[in-house]
Amino acid sequence: SPFGVFLAAVKAHGFRPENVKINVTLLGGGFGRRAENDYAVDVGFLAKAVPGYPVKMIWTREDDIQFTKPRPLIVQRLEAGLDEQGNLVSFHHRIVGESIYRRFAPPAFQASGGKDLPLCEGAYEPTYDYPNFALEQLLEERGVDVAVWRSVGGGYTKFAIETFIEEVAAAAGKDPVDFRMRLLAKDPRGQAVMREVMAMADWSRPRPAGRALGIAYSDIWETYCAMVAEVSVERKTGMISVHEIWSAVDAGVALQPKNVERQIESAVVFGLSGLKEKLLYKDGVPQQSNFHDYPVLRMNEVPKITVKVIVTDNKPGGIGEVGLPPVAPAVANAVFKLTGKRLRELPFDQSLLKA
Repeated sequence: SPFGVFLAAVKAHGFRPENVKINVTLLGGGFGRRAENDYAVDVGFLAKAVPGYPVKMIWTREDDIQFTKPRPLIVQRLEAGLDEQGNLVSFHHRIVGESIYRRFAPPAFQASGGKDLPLCEGAYEPTYDYPNFALEQLLEERGVDVAVWRSVGGGYTKFAIETFIEEVAAAAGKDPVDFRMRLLAKDPRGQAVMREVMAMADWSRPRPAGRALGIAYSDIWETYCAMVAEVSVERKTGMISVHEIWSAVDAGVALQPKNVERQIESAVVFGLSGLKEKLLYKDGVPQQSNFHDYPVLRMNEVPKITVKVIVTDNKPGGIGEVGLPPVAPAVANAVFKLTGKRLRELPFDQSLLKA
């Protein structure tokens, strides 16, 4: 952020605040990477070394990947309890991972009593109506600095919740959509986005052979978002293809509905790309360096995306993060219908889907 760059330059180099000017360009986005200000600190060192001269510093993509701060490494364990009628009566969610706040925002980490709220984003308030709910957080340091990236905690917590809830519905012998709708009985906005996205996708219409629909729901940042993915799997290779995505979103008063649509569309692309992006570490060093060994979603892989903005008179919610969390579980739930296999890791290991 511009103000973050300003503070980093002043703090790291002792510059007088009145001598620091940040020129903001109308270019690109941050997506979490630009919450880090390491480049501002670096260029400050260079500028101090040659006073009176302008300095231009460019990190190559290889530089950025080698010195990046990734998402936390996360493991989650979920347990649910059903009564004799198949009603969900308890939900226990345990999250083990590296702290984001401890380095990124020490005052906030200390003020929370050592709790890392971003790490549990999407989980620290129950997604559904459970009579009994428990959330545990265990912080484990692995020696690599971690940071915030788009959707922060919601990207993995909602993946776990929305794939697990379908397993719970199956154990209860109930339809997963009906199961969710009953759990959202006290949340009309949640039910509304679910109904809308099912209508958009024509949910009950049979799909061609080899294709299936998956659904997922998210409520992070006080915004309600439901998503359906139409998917196929090439069983010889295990390759997943996503053909179409539908999303219904209620962000309250949508002052600029077109911008809401674009945020969801871009989040879908981020979410689909994240299903194959993988960064491996050896002795604390990333082993990937560029797109040849760190694949991202290509333009010809982007499915058709349809977004419906449901405008309500509720206060505006967030929108930059909310379209990403439902992507992975919607795809994974469709994959299960096609293969009978549950995907429980991100990025997806498509070799598990080979026939």
